[in-house]
Amino acid sequence: MRGGGYHWHEYSIAELLPTAGYHEPLALLLGCGDGGEMPYLAEAGYRALGLDVRIVSGGADVLADAHALPLAGSSIDVALSMQVFEHLHAPWIAAAEVARVLRPGGWFIGSVAFLKHYHKSYFHMTHDGIARLLLDAGLHTDRLFGAESLAFGFVSPLIPGVALRPARRLLGTFDRVVFAGRSLAWRLIRRQDPDELSTRYHQDLPLSFRTFDKLRYAPTVVFRARKPSGSAGSGKLTLR
Repeated sequence: MRGGGYHWHEYSIAELLPTAGYHEPLALLLGCGDGGEMPYLAEAGYRALGLDVRIVSGGADVLADAHALPLAGSSIDVALSMQVFEHLHAPWIAAAEVARVLRPGGWFIGSVAFLKHYHKSYFHMTHDGIARLLLDAGLHTDRLFGAESLAFGFVSPLIPGVALRPARRLLGTFDRVVFAGRSLAWRLIRRQDPDELSTRYHQDLPLSFRTFDKLRYAPTVVFRARKPSGSAGSGKLTLR
């Protein structure tokens, strides 16, 4: 599985995406690359607009810089950005641009690199970092979780050929066993439920120990944030 398909399933985008409802909402795919996520958006009932700084296999409908989106304000229902913001020289400007083009009540869904190796990237972000970036742009984060295998993220750049699917599955299983053991130790030592929500891990968004533990060692941080509603007719999208 490559490109958009990998992102869609690995980051559980379908679970984060609002239900399209009776109309055909417009989704901006920011940094669309080859447009691999577009078929999935179409299946979910969205019109997709691909934007990138260059054409990659014909994926982009619009060539533009994320720091200056050539779109009218309040014109997009959902914006998606998969592993793009760490590559931007001024992600705070791009976040403000996303907030500007989102309709009131619209959603921004995406992922950013955290503990991934360098890959022509400027800013790798913690979950606190991306949440604050979005908050400063006027967007309120309601979901944060870690994705991808930490073990695979460390090993894959070092050993040629380790990107094979069996190696990814094996190292992913190793991760799951390790984090399950850490949650069990938390339960036994602290005598607390590792799935109990608390604001001790993030002041604005309750997280469980299990979610937080994965976030602080995650190659990728996945987020969802919303532009506050404030105008008539902004509630067309509903969460599943």
